[in-house]
Amino acid sequence: MIGLLFIFVYALFILVAVFMPFLIFRKRAKNYKKKRAILSLIIISIPFFVYAFERTLYEWECSKNVYFYPENKLERPSSIVYSGFIPEGSRAYEKINEKYLLRIFSNFSFEYIVDVGVGEDFKSIGKDRIGELLIDGKLYPYEHRDVANHERDMVINNTKHIVYYSIDYKFNMILITYYIYNYKSDKVISAVSEVSHSKRQDLVNVLYPYEFGVCSKLEAKYGPATELLSNTFK
Repeated sequence: MIGLLFIFVYALFILVAVFMPFLIFRKRAKNYKKKRAILSLIIISIPFFVYAFERTLYEWECSKNVYFYPENKLERPSSIVYSGFIPEGSRAYEKINEKYLLRIFSNFSFEYIVDVGVGEDFKSIGKDRIGELLIDGKLYPYEHRDVANHERDMVINNTKHIVYYSIDYKFNMILITYYIYNYKSDKVISAVSEVSHSKRQDLVNVLYPYEFGVCSKLEAKYGPATELLSNTFK
């Protein structure tokens, strides 16, 4: 159905490009043939101009991608804060060798992960606000079990690294940057960004269906956050 609609719309577009100049520039107009040809060419070129504009913008955003991490890997902390999606309760765990283990970052694990939800720019909200989020966060030990209050307090007090991401939208692009941020020293120690170009599912974009995919300076086998962690910590 979409294919037939696509052919119909572009056939209509070509007809407009051919006949509109005839309606605008009558034979009595000076140089009417030349003006008709120029207007037809402009109308037919509109999709190519749109494509060229988006492609240029995409390449520009790709050129601004960042990717950095410590030259020497840091000691892996026992706990880390994660601002992202973690399934509730036992659904966050996977049964491996008769044990239920936390598998948020594929094969890269921590003894504890503190889930603080999504939506905050941790670099700018300040330590007090981060402290509040940690207190209200959900603590996930690596192996599924109950955690006592004193153990939870100790983990939260000793945790200083936060894994989070920011998202921006431009035209048909999604710009995502992943950060590893030491909030106690107020320093971003690692970051990687990627640009994803994907057409929205409205009628106009379905009828003009081109996509440029994803560009990044990191080729992530297990996902950007996991790769960034593995390049940052031992």
